[in-house]
Amino acid sequence: METKHYRIKANFAHEKDIATSCVAVVVKETEKALYLYGHGTKDPTGHCVKCGRTLTHPGSIILGIGPECLGDWGARDIVLENLSKEDIQAMEDVFTSKIIDTWIPKSRISETSPTDLVVTLPPDHQMKNKFGAPVGSATKTNYVPVQKQAKLVKLMSTGESAIKIEFPYDPELVSAIKQIPGRAFRNDGLNKYWTCPPSYDALEILEKYQFMFAKNLEELKNQLFKLQDEVKEAPISGLNKNYSHFKRLELVSWNPEQEEF
Repeated sequence: METKHYRIKANFAHEKDIATSCVAVVVKETEKALYLYGHGTKDPTGHCVKCGRTLTHPGSIILGIGPECLGDWGARDIVLENLSKEDIQAMEDVFTSKIIDTWIPKSRISETSPTDLVVTLPPDHQMKNKFGAPVGSATKTNYVPVQKQAKLVKLMSTGESAIKIEFPYDPELVSAIKQIPGRAFRNDGLNKYWTCPPSYDALEILEKYQFMFAKNLEELKNQLFKLQDEVKEAPISGLNKNYSHFKRLELVSWNPEQEEF
């Protein structure tokens, strides 16, 4: 795999909490996005690693980061007018600790260039098996990844039941989830996930893409799939049309986990 230098647009880098300047390898590629694995590095074009702005202070240019961003990344004790070799090495270590291990839309990459640095993809990296669960990370420590999982929950805003859908970002999965009626993307500041009304259509798509179902959602799925084979049309009192069995069941009160979102 060829390692390249990437400049990432500042607003996207801020959203993903990654450096605007990084060295990485392309793990997977689609028409509109790259999955990059690598880490932050000093920008050879003189832009701040954190915010992407052009650096003007001589000390900032040497370090690769501006004075405000320097403080934001926990290096307030470094004095730009009196840099030591230790200060420069310390910032290089900070940059390297900013791991990039995610999908990035090609439209959010402002520049790509060759580099002498080398990034090695771990042999057990999650993207070597497209839908497998990750077992390692760029920090060489194990972690608990977000897996393809779905469960029945209660929405605090409406009191209604919903399916909560979580998965590592993948353009193909995002396209599939967008086919679900009533789906909504949510970001609570800590986690990003999708929700949708409980329905046969939703469960069918989630099962097709091999999501893990929580026990309560598995029970709902079994009931809906069983009824699909037994019932064709069921009139609902007070409505002027017939609804198929799974649409009727959407109106039934299910038993979500005691979680509120």
